[in-house]
Amino acid sequence: MRHSSHLATRKDAHTPPKPRKRLPLRKILVALAAAFLYTAVMGSTTEITTTVVYLDSPYTHQTLAFFMGASGCILETYTANRQTYICKDQRGSKVEVNLKAYTPETVPEHMVEGMLFESLTIGNMHMHGTEKQHQPLNREVLEKVFRALGTVYLETLAIIGVDIEAPFQDTNTLPRPANALGVPSTTQIPRIFKVCAEEIELKGMSAEFAGWILGSLDVSESNLDLCIYDAPAIANLLFLDNFNPNSLLTLYLHNLENLTNIDCALLEEKRVLRELTIQGANNYLSASLETLQAISTKAWERLQVPADLWYNIVVLGDSAIVVNSLLLTINFIQAVDSFWGMACARKAEVGSLDVRLLAVLDETPSKKGLKDIFMWVCRCFVGTEEIRVVRSNIPAPTRTAVSSYLYMEPLLPKLKFLYCSPTNGLYLYLYSGKSTLWIVPEAYQEWAWGNLNNQMVRASQEFICPILESTHPGLFLASPNTSPNPTCLVCGQSVNDFNEMGPQTRPKYLGIVCKAGHMACHPCLNKLSLEKHSAKELLHCPECNDEIVDTGINGVIRKNIQGLFNFKIIKLSPRC
Repeated sequence: MRHSSHLATRKDAHTPPKPRKRLPLRKILVALAAAFLYTAVMGSTTEITTTVVYLDSPYTHQTLAFFMGASGCILETYTANRQTYICKDQRGSKVEVNLKAYTPETVPEHMVEGMLFESLTIGNMHMHGTEKQHQPLNREVLEKVFRALGTVYLETLAIIGVDIEAPFQDTNTLPRPANALGVPSTTQIPRIFKVCAEEIELKGMSAEFAGWILGSLDVSESNLDLCIYDAPAIANLLFLDNFNPNSLLTLYLHNLENLTNIDCALLEEKRVLRELTIQGANNYLSASLETLQAISTKAWERLQVPADLWYNIVVLGDSAIVVNSLLLTINFIQAVDSFWGMACARKAEVGSLDVRLLAVLDETPSKKGLKDIFMWVCRCFVGTEEIRVVRSNIPAPTRTAVSSYLYMEPLLPKLKFLYCSPTNGLYLYLYSGKSTLWIVPEAYQEWAWGNLNNQMVRASQEFICPILESTHPGLFLASPNTSPNPTCLVCGQSVNDFNEMGPQTRPKYLGIVCKAGHMACHPCLNKLSLEKHSAKELLHCPECNDEIVDTGINGVIRKNIQGLFNFKIIKLSPRC
C-alpha cells in the first residue's frame, strides 16, 4: 500500500524521577509492586513512544469541513504545535458522504489525499418521508468530489442510490464500445479518482451511470471484487468494459432483474479470476459463443448462475468446466422438466454442488423427484463430494417419510456430504457404507458375538433410504471370525485394556473402520484423521487400506435409557 511522504513521529520520554525522601519499608514494597504491575502492562517506563502517521496538507481545514459539515462524519485528527492534521488511518471512523447535502459550490476544489478508510460510502443517504430513494444527482457534484479526493486507500468503496441528471446514451441498446478492456481509445472517460481498494460496490443505478463511474475510477493497482446490487435498469454488461482493475477477483451481480445478456470483455478475456455470481435475474440470460467458451475453459473457485446459462456453458463450451463450488438456481416447474433429462458429452468437474429450486406463481410445479435430480447429477458431474438441495415440496421417495438418511454410494461414490430439504420440516442426510461404526467399549463384545446384527439390519432398513431401490448399504456386522478382544490399530491397546480403565480415562468409543472389522479407539482415529486432513490425503484403514469415509453420520452402539445396548444412526459429535 502506498503511503504519503508527509509522515511525522512524536516521541515522549519520561525523565527519571527526582530522589525522594526515605519511606517506610511497607510503603516501599507497595510502590515497587505497583511499579512492577505498570511495567508488565505498559512496558518499560524509561521511554514510551507514540507514533502518529498524519497527512501534511494545505487542504486540511476544508477537508474537515466537507466531511464533518453536511455529512456529519468525524475524521481522526492529530494536533501538534497548535496545528491540526488529518490522520492517514481513518479505519476507526464510519465515513458516509451524503451527496444530496452538497452543491457544486460547497465541494472544495482540493482535499487531503491518501486517506485510508475501512469503508467509504458515497450516495443519496438519509432519505425520509415522500422523498424518493433514487433521486437524480447533479453529475457536477459527484465529479467534483472524485477530483477533490484524488487518491484514497480503502477496503470498500460503496456508491449507492444515485443517478445523474445529465443524459447519457443508453448502453443497453449500443453496439460494443471501441474502448473495451485492453484496447486504447482517445474517447475514454478521464480517470479522475484513484482508488486502491479490495471491493467496490455499486447499488441502485443505471448501466450508463455505472459505466461513467467505473470509467472515472483508476483501479489499475487494485486486485478487487466488484459487486453490483439492485439495478433493474441494467440489461447488459457492456458498461463493465470501462473498468480497469489490475485483476478482478469476483464479479457479483445481485438483483439485476432485467439483465438479459452477460457479454463483456472481463468475461471474454477471462479476467474474472475466482468467482462469478449472477443472482436474481428474471430473464433468460444470453451470451456469445466466445463468452460461453471463455467461462467453460477456466477453473473457478465459485460459480453461481441460473440453470439456463449453465446449460449453455456446458453444452456450447469448448471443454469440461472445472468449478470448486457451483450454485445453480432453477425454476422447479413442469415447463423446464427437460433440464433434468440432459446429458453432457463432457461432465463438469465440480467439488461442491448447491441446487436451489425455486417456486413460480401461476406455473405448474414440477413432478420430478429426488431420484431424478440425483440421476441428473450422476450424468452431468464428476468428482462431486458435497451436495445441497434446498426447496419445499420436492416429491421424495415414499420411504423418506420415516427415513432421515439417503444411501447413494453406487450412484455417486465420491459423495461425502449431503444436505437435502425436500419438504418443510424434513431433512435428509448422507449415509455411507464406509462410515465408521462407533461402539462404547463395554458393548464391544456384545457386538462381536453377533448379538446386535439383527437389530442393526432392521434399523438400517427403517431409517436408510437407498436412492436406487435395488441397493442397500453394507453394514459392519460381526462375523464368526470377529475377535472379541482386538487391539487398536494405532496405540495397540486391547478392548479388555480399555474396559479395565476408569470411565474418565478410557475412550468413549471404539471404531470399526472397515468390513474386515479392524478397530481403532476414538482418540487415535481422530488424530489420524486430522493428520490426513492436514496432508490433504484420504483416510484409509492402516491394516487393509479400505477407505474410511466421514459423512458426519454414523452407526452408534451404546446403552439406551433402559440400560440395554442399542444401535442407532445419528450425527455423532466430533468431541465424543
